[in-house]
Amino acid sequence: CLETGGDDEAAASAMRTVQWARALLAAALPSGHEAEVLQEAASARTAAAVLGAEATKPQQGADGPEEEEWFECVEARARQCQELRALLRGPSGRTAAAATCSAGGTGAGMVAVLAGTVEALQAMREERERHVESLAAEVARCESAEGGCQTHMKTSSDMYRSEVEALRRRQQEAVALVEELGQERSRLQQRLAEIDEKIREAHAQARDLKVSEKRLRGNMKRLSMEFCEQLSTQGRRQEHLADARRAILETRATARAVEEEVATRAAAIEAAEKELQAAGDVGGVVLAGYVLCEQRRLEALEEMSAGWNGVIR
Repeated sequence: CLETGGDDEAAASAMRTVQWARALLAAALPSGHEAEVLQEAASARTAAAVLGAEATKPQQGADGPEEEEWFECVEARARQCQELRALLRGPSGRTAAAATCSAGGTGAGMVAVLAGTVEALQAMREERERHVESLAAEVARCESAEGGCQTHMKTSSDMYRSEVEALRRRQQEAVALVEELGQERSRLQQRLAEIDEKIREAHAQARDLKVSEKRLRGNMKRLSMEFCEQLSTQGRRQEHLADARRAILETRATARAVEEEVATRAAAIEAAEKELQAAGDVGGVVLAGYVLCEQRRLEALEEMSAGWNGVIR
């Protein structure tokens, strides 16, 4: 902006717009800790769903439980054990206890950081929107100044053009007078001295008029260059202000979308944090559920083995 002729205020405004865009880009990218908290909440929900599902036991009939019912019971217990074993062997299962201990402190801090980010982005967006109004007023002022320069330049050009035409007519008249006097000199030899004096005067007048014309042309050219420079400066300034205003208006919709996304992520992190706090020690719950499922499976196998022994006997 400074290289193209902008002032310090325009450069500072452009720098604030760039900083705002960088802050929006940084806020739009979720952090790794957010993913960890959401993954811990998902693990807690999965463990609760597995532990809450009760496997059916075979019904005792008159002739003892059916063999298919025993197999179904054993398969259900095995599926529960496999799900709990996958939770224990996964990355979240191995570090569940440490993540649960540290989530209480870092989750609330992450919610506070995201809330502060939303407030900062809103403040930056409001400041840029206010600056857009001032830019619109400045653009209107530049347009008015540009129109005044054009009118003044046109008026000056018309005035100098009329003066140049008048000088040219006078110069032509002087040349015609020189020719006429020359002819009269040839006809009137007796008045040669007087006519020669008049001729010298006419030549001197023609030279003066030519010098005056040259000087007027130089003045007109200099003023035209000055007016053109002013017009070019005002045009560049108007373009810079219009570009800055258009950049802010185009970024405003993206900023609002990012703010809403960050606010939604903050709410999700807060809900996940509350869910983790309510669930307690996820690793201990999963381990206890795994031991309980193993015990149930062994009991089912023992009951099935006892039923087979009774049938064999």
